[in-house]
Amino acid sequence: MKYSANSSRFLCTLAALFLCGFATGCASLAGRDLPESVITSQDPALGREYLLYRPAAYHRDQDWPLVVACHGGFGDSPKTQIKQWRELADKYEFLVVAPRLLSGGKAEKLPDDERHILSVLDHFRAGQSISDDRILMYGQGPGAFPALVTALGAPDVFRTIALVDPRFRVEDLTSMNRALDSYQPLLVRYNSRDIVLGKHVQESVDWLRSHRANLRADTFGGKDPAIGLQRVVEFYQDVIRKEPWVRIRAAPTGSGDMMELSFQARTSNPLQELHWQFGDGAESTDVQPVHRYAAPGAYTVRVSGKQKKETVSRTLSVSVPASSSSVTPTKIP
Repeated sequence: MKYSANSSRFLCTLAALFLCGFATGCASLAGRDLPESVITSQDPALGREYLLYRPAAYHRDQDWPLVVACHGGFGDSPKTQIKQWRELADKYEFLVVAPRLLSGGKAEKLPDDERHILSVLDHFRAGQSISDDRILMYGQGPGAFPALVTALGAPDVFRTIALVDPRFRVEDLTSMNRALDSYQPLLVRYNSRDIVLGKHVQESVDWLRSHRANLRADTFGGKDPAIGLQRVVEFYQDVIRKEPWVRIRAAPTGSGDMMELSFQARTSNPLQELHWQFGDGAESTDVQPVHRYAAPGAYTVRVSGKQKKETVSRTLSVSVPASSSSVTPTKIP
């Protein structure tokens, strides 16, 4: 059968448009009948577009919670995520940002997705009023793994993580090179009727539990996108109400003496009656103490205090060098 030149060009164009609909990095997110409350922007690191949803009630004179919604594949997209979250964002008053992921959960492409998510967050925070202690990660389908890896790598940024129908296996978790944070609550919600994927998720849940993740697991049967997101919002609200957000930071003082460190506790609510223990027998009740260690080595630092009449404590492992340009803090349960 013969085709004219015009017919060939038409078929090529049609094929390109068809493929573009399924490719993860093809068409622009802009100009697709998006409402005014949805803003298309671009992250400065990779130049990828992302979407932001701001409820009508948004105003800059207060700090707002933020949900970072990581889409899956096969019909899911940043635009789809915004549509799914809009009603809840209006009802409960939080912002939603949807990065544009390209990895499909594949390990070799994860670093670029992680870089994109963090760049989007930095870019977004520079222009919006965000509550730093209420940044919440969400991942769906293939987007669950990039969401998990990124949030675990930045526990000082992401207060909690929720994953729905994740598409990862135990071998992905063992190779992700991320430490689980017992102070970072994690929800995994999955379809128990999915014989194949449900089995892999259950194995992953068991692995996470065995490695002391702060984990809650829910199952459902069939499709439940609206109910599922409502459950995620309830999980976020429960974490914010019941689990204090406290993070310890250690850093050199800038004096040139690398055995002298300054400490700071970042909290969702101020800690009262602070008590620091530096792991070498020394203690302090200062808000931001400075402490000099007598010898290099690994030390466990603990801070405790009262928050809403409850005693809260956190620990941090610090490695103090005899002479070095850096100090490496590593949090432990």
